[in-house]
Amino acid sequence: MGSQINSSAGAAVQEITGLLRTLQPLAQGDRQRRVQADRLHNEFQASASRFAEVQKKVVSTLRTARLPADMVAVEQDNTSATDSMIATEQQSLAKIKQLEDMEFEAAMNQEREQRVQRLESDIIDINEIMRDLSSIVTAQGEIVEVNNAIKNIINKLYKKEDPEKL
Repeated sequence: MGSQINSSAGAAVQEITGLLRTLQPLAQGDRQRRVQADRLHNEFQASASRFAEVQKKVVSTLRTARLPADMVAVEQDNTSATDSMIATEQQSLAKIKQLEDMEFEAAMNQEREQRVQRLESDIIDINEIMRDLSSIVTAQGEIVEVNNAIKNIINKLYKKEDPEKL
């Protein structure tokens, strides 16, 4: 009975780990889903660890009850197999999480780079606008100077012709 529980628990751990692996890519884009997936992953690891601890206690209790040595050995083998499966799954899930973190950081860096490029483009556009504005102001200044010169010439001409008209 104990080995049957251990084998079904091991199968369940593998199945759930597989499901968690398929869940990870689905949660990559959305921060809330990623947090939920991480939480689910952490809770599963904690549950699997608690199960392994309970199994160890059962083996310890069986030893103290002085059951035949072969039954205790079978329980120990099943416990160690489950422990090794849990440890392997935890390591693979940790690697997956590390890869996802690296992918997330790469996406953040790419987004940051795009924003910097957009900012550079905006600065170049502003620089061109300022140059155009400067040339317009210079041209207007020249026009104003020409207008003032024409007014001065007209004023001088009127003064020479008839100082009383002005």
